[in-house]
Amino acid sequence: MTNKRNRFGRSDMANIKAAQMRAKKRAPAPTKRTERVRNFIPLQMMLLIFLPLMFLVGLFLQNNLVFLIFSILSLFTLIITWLLSAFAPNPRATLSVIHIAMVMIAVFAVIIQPTKLPEQQAPSISEAPSINQINTQANIVQNNPIVPPTQTPVPVTEAVKSLENFLNAWRNVDYTGMAAASLPSWLATQRNSADTAMFHLRANRSTNDWEVLEISGSDSDQARTVNLNILIDRNNGDKPQWHRFQILMRKEEGKWFVDPASISSLGVLPDPNATQPPIPATIVPTATPDPNMILYYNPDGGSFYHKNPSCPSLATKYVPLTHSFRFPEINNPPYNQLNPCITCKAPSR
Repeated sequence: MTNKRNRFGRSDMANIKAAQMRAKKRAPAPTKRTERVRNFIPLQMMLLIFLPLMFLVGLFLQNNLVFLIFSILSLFTLIITWLLSAFAPNPRATLSVIHIAMVMIAVFAVIIQPTKLPEQQAPSISEAPSINQINTQANIVQNNPIVPPTQTPVPVTEAVKSLENFLNAWRNVDYTGMAAASLPSWLATQRNSADTAMFHLRANRSTNDWEVLEISGSDSDQARTVNLNILIDRNNGDKPQWHRFQILMRKEEGKWFVDPASISSLGVLPDPNATQPPIPATIVPTATPDPNMILYYNPDGGSFYHKNPSCPSLATKYVPLTHSFRFPEINNPPYNQLNPCITCKAPSR
């Protein structure tokens, strides 16, 4: 009996082990699940290289168009990144925060730029007077009595009409109109757009009124100098003041344009009666010049010839002028392109 039980027990164990071996042979071997590796190199290039460089270029150039293009591309790239679940969650979130911060900075720069008032400065030109020189000229004007004008009215020529259009656009804060009356060759040298260049030129100054005193030459010339007084309001709460200006008009392609590089105040005219507008000063004609008179000029972009080599209208770095010519040569090239300076009373042609 015992032998029979032992025989059956060993037989059952052998059958169980054989069944397990057959089951292992029939069971398919587990296969490794292969995941498709997704390539996001273009997104990496955009987020890590191209867009940051574009943001830095916009900061350097202060160009609204660059900022707008950067913002649009950056937001579009972030949307694609999240839709495709590109990168690991933490790096993706970090890149999103960084790019959203850059977009906010770019949008903020675009918003505030049109309303930001620049510092009171004239365009950078070779003969722009410094602040000390302007104060000196203002004192000179204030020490001289203001004589009521006695000269005949300035004729309305094409050059005067172009200047009037420029001043009217200035008064109406019409940057496009100012650019249309400005010298095209000057606008072509500006880094920003024409409207932006006019915005920086106007700054926060408003032209309430003006009076043309004298204009040199004729419309047949290529350049004319206009002497005028302009009532300037700096929009800072102070009362508007009359300034003396000497603006250069140039002819290009048969049309007269204002040379914005010559727009700079030569001094403030005094207001003897606070209740009355100031009386414009009279430009005293110069006497017949001596044929041996020596005139001075700046060959590095100067637009005027001077009687005094240390004229107060000159920037300090150009004083004294070392290049000169005699008055009989005034109509010879290149001196025929220069205009007389009224600060040192250089003789007219």
